[in-house]
Order: sequence, then C-alpha cells, then structure tokens
Amino acid sequence: MAKHGRKRLYEARARIMKALAQPIRMEIADVLSEGELCVDDIASSVGAERSNVSRHLSVLAGAGIIEGRREGLKVFYSLKVP
Repeated sequence: MAKHGRKRLYEARARIMKALAQPIRMEIADVLSEGELCVDDIASSVGAERSNVSRHLSVLAGAGIIEGRREGLKVFYSLKVP
C-alpha cells in the first residue's frame, strides 16, 4: 500500500476511534449491533435524553459508523458494518 494510502487509512481509523471514545457512544453502537432502532428507542435503551442521544448519533454518523434511514417523521439508525 502506498504511503499516502496508509495515511488516509490511519486517519479514517482515528476518526472512528475518536467517535467511540465516549462510553455512551460505545453503548449506542452496542445497542445498534442488535438491529435498527429509532432515536426514542435508543434513548430508552441507554437511559439518556433524546437530545443527548441525537448529538451522539450525529458524531457516530459523521465518523461513518452508523447510518440513518428516514421513515415518515422518524429516523432509524443502524451500524454500517454490524
């Protein structure tokens, strides 16, 4: 692998590790490993406020760990690679 390619790979891995550095984000990822859930269900599972969970979901999505799917007014989240 070329030097430039390795650097990009390490940068991507660092973004993922940084996103998972918060315990609640690790818990959210663990909950989503069992299947797709909406924000309300995730918040209930981890015992956190919906707004707090939404902020953490945004970080996880930005790192490419999860993805969202809109169905009506709800957004369902799942791991990109279960």
